[in-house]
Formats: sequence, C-alpha cells, structure tokens
Amino acid sequence: MIRIAIVDDDNMFWERIKSLLVKIMNTTNIEYTINTFIDGDDFLSSDLTFDLLLFDIDMPKINGFDLVKRMNSLKLKCSRYSVIYISNYENLVFESFKYSPLRFVRKNMLESDFPEAIEAFLSKYLNENNCFAFIDRESNAYVKIRLMDIMYFESFGHDICVVEKTGKVYKIKRNIDYTLNRLENQYSSNGFIRSHKSYLVNYRHIYKIQENKIYFMNGNIALITIRNVKEFKIKYQSLVMKE
Repeated sequence: MIRIAIVDDDNMFWERIKSLLVKIMNTTNIEYTINTFIDGDDFLSSDLTFDLLLFDIDMPKINGFDLVKRMNSLKLKCSRYSVIYISNYENLVFESFKYSPLRFVRKNMLESDFPEAIEAFLSKYLNENNCFAFIDRESNAYVKIRLMDIMYFESFGHDICVVEKTGKVYKIKRNIDYTLNRLENQYSSNGFIRSHKSYLVNYRHIYKIQENKIYFMNGNIALITIRNVKEFKIKYQSLVMKE
C-alpha cells in the first residue's frame, strides 16, 4: 500500500493533481491511498504516515521548504519518504535541492512533468521494497518483478536484459541509471553475484556450475570470467550456506 499526501492551499489545483495522480496509479495495479491537506499545519496535525509527499512551496503559515525542515527535526511522517515539489516558481528549483526532493514539477507544465515524477517515485519505492521496476523498451510497458524471481541481468549491446525465472526476457536501454555496475552495487545484498562483465546472477536459480559456465534450472546458461571462477564459487557457497 502506497500512502500519498497532497499539501496545497489551492483547492482547485490539488483536485487537478489528485485527478492526474489517480489516472496514473490506476494503471499500475498497486494499492494506494491519497490524503489532501490545505496547509502545512493541517498536514502536521495528522497522525498518518506517508510514502510520497506532494508539496506546494508557496503556502501560507508554513511553506513547502519549512514543512520538510519541520518534519525532519521532529522525525515525523515516516523516516523513508519521497518529496515532489510542485510550484509556479521555477526559480525555486535550485533552492529546493537543499531539501533533497525526488523531483521538482512546474505547475504550468503539470501534464508533462508530473507523470515522469510519479514514475521515478514508483521505481524507487518498488526497488526499495524488494522489487525491480522499469519500463520495458520493446513493449513500453511498466513492469515490476520480485527480485527473487529474476534469474540474472545481462548486458547485451545497448540493452540491459532482465531474465525472469520463467525465461521471459525484458529489455532496458542502458543508461546512467541502468548499468550492471550500478545493479551490482544495489542488489549484491539480495543474493546477486557478478560472474562476468556481462552477467549479474541470482544464486537462488543456479542449478550447477561447471568450468566457467552457470547452468540455471530452466536450462539457460551464463558465463563466469575464467580467472574469477574460484572467487565466484566461494561467494555462491557462502550464500547457499546461509539459507
């Protein structure tokens, strides 16, 4: 369940945000709740916790920046939340960086900026909750897969291939956010081992290791760099022993 808060003193505008948000969220099959607040005091007086905060910046009583500072000092509303600022004042985007927002959305560009901001949040949220979320390059569909159901990641050409335990393959265009190095850093603690410059494998699906090849339960094969076979086997055996 994703819990979302909208804080904006303009009733007509938060209704617009909510409508667009519902339209996006209803395409994901993810359960969610949305609560709206007319100002910072109204929000702070609530005893609810949230995963995503959509804050206007220019509000009476407490502006969007001070609201985050107040929350941080009081450790309110859950320690792991994402903030998206929504404002008419584009000149505030650089000042907003001090508060580490996930995105800054321009009110006059809401229809173009907002969907990308929500997509970024969903990817972050699902990845932090043991799922891998991405846009499949070939179908352009939004996909989320449990990490334990991924057999391996493969770097192939300009793509990162995500291979499910069923053998189904998805493709992501390789960029700064999607490289095997970054995926290795992110998911090594989830049982993924780098076997080769082109492979990051999930130890749970390994059927056997023979010479410098990894055989998976469905018959797929991945490679191990020859000089690292011994090191790979040690890491694999260590993970198996922890089960």
